[in-house]
Amino acid sequence: PDKIFNKVKLKFEEIDINPSENAKEIFYKYHYEADTKKEYEKLIEITLSDYLEFIVPLQKEILKFMKEKNIVIEVMLSSNTRISFYDNYEDHHIFKWFDKKNIPDLIIATDDPGIFNTNLKNEYLHLYNILSTKYEKSDEYILNLFNQLRNNSNKYAFK
Repeated sequence: PDKIFNKVKLKFEEIDINPSENAKEIFYKYHYEADTKKEYEKLIEITLSDYLEFIVPLQKEILKFMKEKNIVIEVMLSSNTRISFYDNYEDHHIFKWFDKKNIPDLIIATDDPGIFNTNLKNEYLHLYNILSTKYEKSDEYILNLFNQLRNNSNKYAFK
């Protein structure tokens, strides 16, 4: 940790890091004073509902900004559902985004198929099942949506 205040060598350049005295003090207290580290490791709980009037408009602005800048959102249904606060696939936020005006382009992806035991086919099947049953969307609607998601994947793929 001490090296952070010295010159850090990267592959092609040298960077001088000159943190403020306050930053140095926080750094040293955190790394070298046991009581300070315990204080930083305390769990802080917040209730999101206390902040919704601030968070929701902020999220909408961020999504609008992402759309304007052509930043794609990669959605991993299984991963998000299993490691997030969702109880099931139906609760996933992606279903709130379909057909919305200021939502960035979306693509469907998988995250660590070996851990989550899934693949793209399964992710699309989850989408299909929920869209057709819970949201009662037609096969035509779902096919058009899937074509758009596939087109987005091709558009944003690393080449």
